Amino acid sequence: MKVAAVVSTKGGPGKTTVGANPGAFCADAGVRTLLIDLDNQPSLSSPLFKRIC
Repeated sequence: MKVAAVVSTKGGPGKTTVGANPGAFCADAGVRTLLIDLDNQPSLSSPLFKRIC
């Protein structure tokens, strides 16, 4: 199991982009992928919930 963390306390440095793009690439390649969004502004998970609900 490999773990990668994208961490910054500053808003706007591109955490969502840097985390989501490699995650999507791995998932598309068939690698089991888990993305966890712990940010107060859930930019990564918001689009997912809109598609499900």
